[in-house]
Amino acid sequence: MGEHEKERMSGWERSLVEVIEAELAHLRELDADQSGDVEPGDVGRVLSRIGALTDLAEVDGLALGDGAKAKLAHLDAEALQVMRDRTARTHSQGPAGEGQLAAAKALFDAILLNLPALAAGEETGFAITISKQAYEDLNRHCGDLDGFSLILSLVRVQDSRAMQLAGDLRK
Repeated sequence: MGEHEKERMSGWERSLVEVIEAELAHLRELDADQSGDVEPGDVGRVLSRIGALTDLAEVDGLALGDGAKAKLAHLDAEALQVMRDRTARTHSQGPAGEGQLAAAKALFDAILLNLPALAAGEETGFAITISKQAYEDLNRHCGDLDGFSLILSLVRVQDSRAMQLAGDLRK
């Protein structure tokens, strides 16, 4: 954050921005970690904290200045971009057969990225449905990860034949 931006913010706004910047740095560290010790749940928890803090910009009655609101929106966008990049990367770099694992982890990460929208689904109309086979792969490879039960409560599972019968609703 530049000195000019800091001058326009109150002390608590600066502190809030600094906390979010620290969380964003932590998210980037977890994303860059190549040790294999970082679970999607670790990343999801940091992303959730960032989301909760940046959502303060939308709270009625919380007197945040325009500069602070803009900075929070920017930090939120940066965090979401880290997650988009993480999801887009190929997770599989191992031997054959790890493709399903990589696909399941990528799906898990993508759903975690969209949890706020899914949780507000009734209000926003945002929902996700996966096939029974996709669910079985997700459960087999990610069922023991933190956040899996939350994902299950927000994602519908359908037989792929029923999905095909329903047709493409984009038309």
